[in-house]
Amino acid sequence: MSTQTGTITEVVPHVVINASSKTIDFQPHEEIELNTRAPSFQSGRAVSEDEGIKLTKDTMFKLLSAGFSFFFAGTSDGCLGALIPYILRTYQINTDMIAVIFAASFGGWVAAALTNSHLLKYLGFGSILAIGACIQLLAHVLRVWTPPYALFAVSFFLTSLGQAYQDSHSNTYVSGVKGAHRWLGFIHAMYALGLLVSPFVATPIAVARPDRWALFYGFLIGLGVINIVAVLFAFRDSLKVIHRAEPIVEGENTSRGKSAVEEIKETLGMRALWLLSLYFFLFLGASVTGGGWSVEFLVRIRGGDLSKMGYVPAGQNGGLFLGRLLLAEPTKRFGERRMVLVCCILTLAAQLVFWLVPNIPANIAAISLVGFFSGPFFATGISVGSKLFPKRLQPTALGLVFALAQAGGSLFPALTGVIASRVGVQVLQPIMTALLVATGISWWLVPKVHHRRSFQSPSLTIRTPPALASLPACELSTTLEAHPGPTPPNISQPKAPTARRHSRSSSTNVFPAQLLSELKAQSESIVAGQLVAAGGLPSSSSAVITDDNEPSSDTLVPQPTLATLYAGFQESIDSSTSTSSRTPTAAPYIPRRPSAEPLTTGPMSLGESGSSSGGGPDEWLEMAKKCKYLPESDMKRLCELVKECLMEESNIQPVTSPVTVCGDIHGQFYDLMELFRVGGGFPPDINYVFLGDFVDRGYFSLETFTLLMCLKAKYPSHITLVRGNHESRQITQVYGFYEECQTKYGNASVWKSCCQVFDFLALAAIIDGKVLCVHGGLSPEIRTLDQIRVVARAQEIPHEGAFCDLVWSDPEDVDTWAVSPRGAGWLFGDKVATEFNHVNNLTLIARAHQLVNEGYKYHFKNAVVTVWSAPNYCYRCGNVASIMQVKEDLQPEFKIFRAVPDDQRAVPPGRAGRGEYFL
Repeated sequence: MSTQTGTITEVVPHVVINASSKTIDFQPHEEIELNTRAPSFQSGRAVSEDEGIKLTKDTMFKLLSAGFSFFFAGTSDGCLGALIPYILRTYQINTDMIAVIFAASFGGWVAAALTNSHLLKYLGFGSILAIGACIQLLAHVLRVWTPPYALFAVSFFLTSLGQAYQDSHSNTYVSGVKGAHRWLGFIHAMYALGLLVSPFVATPIAVARPDRWALFYGFLIGLGVINIVAVLFAFRDSLKVIHRAEPIVEGENTSRGKSAVEEIKETLGMRALWLLSLYFFLFLGASVTGGGWSVEFLVRIRGGDLSKMGYVPAGQNGGLFLGRLLLAEPTKRFGERRMVLVCCILTLAAQLVFWLVPNIPANIAAISLVGFFSGPFFATGISVGSKLFPKRLQPTALGLVFALAQAGGSLFPALTGVIASRVGVQVLQPIMTALLVATGISWWLVPKVHHRRSFQSPSLTIRTPPALASLPACELSTTLEAHPGPTPPNISQPKAPTARRHSRSSSTNVFPAQLLSELKAQSESIVAGQLVAAGGLPSSSSAVITDDNEPSSDTLVPQPTLATLYAGFQESIDSSTSTSSRTPTAAPYIPRRPSAEPLTTGPMSLGESGSSSGGGPDEWLEMAKKCKYLPESDMKRLCELVKECLMEESNIQPVTSPVTVCGDIHGQFYDLMELFRVGGGFPPDINYVFLGDFVDRGYFSLETFTLLMCLKAKYPSHITLVRGNHESRQITQVYGFYEECQTKYGNASVWKSCCQVFDFLALAAIIDGKVLCVHGGLSPEIRTLDQIRVVARAQEIPHEGAFCDLVWSDPEDVDTWAVSPRGAGWLFGDKVATEFNHVNNLTLIARAHQLVNEGYKYHFKNAVVTVWSAPNYCYRCGNVASIMQVKEDLQPEFKIFRAVPDDQRAVPPGRAGRGEYFL
């Protein structure tokens, strides 16, 4: 069955709706189209922080560099409060003129927010960080000789501009590291440490030489040089200039190829952005106002000694430093939302002591407590923002948040200065109190980070073929008519829930209200998860999607989105015809197939799958080599062992040569054994990288994946498993792996365990830092390898975005990008592949995903190669297969092999000639 919309034809699975048994009569060829709701990922989904970048030595250098950049920013910002009295006296200005400094600082953050997206189009991650470090150094060079006040104020614009570039990208990087809440706490604690250290350096210099207080900026020049060196060393792998090919998508302005301006517009349309910005706007306003004017308040109102009061901000900053270090873990453990609200109340209590108790020691203690209890505010806000904003928009979104936050950090201190010049600096206290109250309220308004899936609305068409013109509603065949991700050209977006009846005749039929209500009920049951792929999914069960990506109880739900279920299930099996030149044709209607026969392998099956063998990886491996599937309890133990291995691997797993790279296997167990024979043996004698699509379509997907997992459990450093588009809950429910597990074990428990393993497979591998191995291809959202490293991979494959593109995209004879006829991923061209290899210092991209009759095929002047390792694909294509051996010199050599003869392979009883999986 197919559905054709616009110029793209997609083949979709046959499904059955669980509904009432009442018979509803339809005329042949009629269609009833419903716009309903289907699950999909939202940006607010919480992602486990243990899924992020591994803490390798290179990652630690980057974290330390980010931490030092925050320390440098803290020393720059922390000196202003101690130096304001000297600035007023040197330049002979009133407090309202200090507002110019804060306004210039705000301008720098706004400029960074407006230019950040543009820089990302042309510069690598490390290049932007280096530019920010250089701009900050220039600002301090301008200040050290006590320039005219106008130039002195302009230097704060440069400081903020440089800080914005470094802070936003450092926050984005750190939020993707394992245990991000701790590392965000660390880098922001380093900022607080800078705030703490700065007054202790600035005040003695200013007291000793009141007329040369600007010499303090010589200290910051030294730190600025170290900052530049640290960035250049730690982020040397992303110091790139990106020569972008144009346009992103030829002739089309899709969301994948958005310009920087459009990206900003999209970001500005997010409600979460404005609510989180309001929180930072008020919090930073309170923080900077208190730190900047507390010394002046204690001197003029409390009668403190200026030479001693200059150290008071250090108490607040010391409290802030300890708070960010010590409260990060409790905040994560007891709930970010709850803990920040509690800390807001405690901070407000300390502020009231500062205001209402006219005692300098008590005031100093209160200021320190204000700093301590406000410690988690900033890092927690960044952590929440990294979950609320889509990964591709995070640098832009966080840059805008920081810009609006700095508006508060500039507006309120400036406003306080203007008011203080007229009514006195005592106005500081009511302003501070009001700001802290407003901060707590604004945090309460920030959207919650949901750990459950939300829903969007693709359309759904219920179609009645001639053979089913009068059937019970529970056997209505359906097709899903929707497209994942951005809408391709000439394809309309889903509309609000409606229903209409179509007929191939010219007459118009009235849609009965009763029928409409029943069909709506059916569509709601689909949303609830009662969508049943033909061939054995249970048709009646509750559909509760839980936090661990698994259906509750025995419920089997396509998770987390239907999009990839219908996003191009018909993969090409004719590579001789160019994808761009193929003429889409409608596939024939596929009748619902009956319940599957048992898929036993006669003497090769275990029989009793429920009892444990009591063995371990060695015994399991020997059984797997004989095409035997393990008992259920052993299989679950094996899955847990492999998951533990995979958790230690990064998104891009490093591999050293020599190594053998293998393409799709698709459950062809006996051909996999032939692959190992041709390749020279099993691990550890030979190192292997498998590029995904281990299951589906073949007769022995379970045994194939079991063998690969046994090898991974026993020799984890000698075999690397990369995720393919078939390592997915949605796809395996349609193309055979689910049915095979259900038949062999009598339940879906093993299938669920295998799906959990899928979630932890690497997204790519890289051989000696030069050959990138990935299942599908490239993404418009990925320009550097670091962007792959920060993708949250421990999840079901999303219906759009970088993760989706890595497993679905294909090379094609286009200039840059084009819409893929698969309905997911993209077609990428020569310029894209060449640019990506140049930017990331790669010599080759090895991928699988597409049948190649010759076993392998080079693309784009040897920039990309497709490796195919399933001979006689689907037991009927007649193709040869290949493996790619990469020696120490990184020159690939290919070995071609053919399928095992039919008389040397087993075929499950009742399966010969059955081709449901392949249509």
